[in-house]
Amino acid sequence: NRALELKPLFGDPHNNLAAIFVHENKYKEAMDEISEAIKIYPEHAEYHRIKGELQIQQGLKMEGIASLEKAARYDPNMVGVRASLGRFYFEAGSLSTAAEMMKQAVLLDTNNPGYHRDLGSIYFKQGKLDKAAHEFNAALKLAPDDVYIRQMLGACGGQYR
Repeated sequence: NRALELKPLFGDPHNNLAAIFVHENKYKEAMDEISEAIKIYPEHAEYHRIKGELQIQQGLKMEGIASLEKAARYDPNMVGVRASLGRFYFEAGSLSTAAEMMKQAVLLDTNNPGYHRDLGSIYFKQGKLDKAAHEFNAALKLAPDDVYIRQMLGACGGQYR
C-alpha cells in the first residue's frame, strides 16, 4: 500500500498487491488490483496473463480466455499462455484453434514433451494420424517412459522412430 502511495501511476505495486491477495485467498481483491495495473499499462502481457488465470480460477472461463488471448497478442512468445489456450480450445471442441495454439507452443519450446503430446492428441482427435504419430514420436524422444504417449503412438498405428 505504501508503494501505491509513493508511485500511484506504476503497475507493479498493484501486481504485487494482487499476488499478496492471491496468497491470502482474497481473489476479488486480487482481481481488482490486477485490473488497476492493466488500467495503467493496458498492453502489459503479464498482467493480462495473471488476470486470465484469476478469472478462470473464479469460474469466469470465457473472460479468462479473452484475457489470455490479449496476453498472447501483446507478447507472442508467452509459451505457457499458448499452451493453456490450446488446452482450453481442445476441451471446448475448437480443434483447429487448439492446434494453432499448440503448434505455436511447440515452436516456442521444442523440448517440452507435454506440448508435443498435447498437439499429438489434438491431431489424433482430428483424425490426422500421421501428424499425431509425428508429434507423439517427438514427445517420446523427450519423455521415453511416458505411458500415455506410447499408448497414443500405438493407437495411431505408429512405431517409435
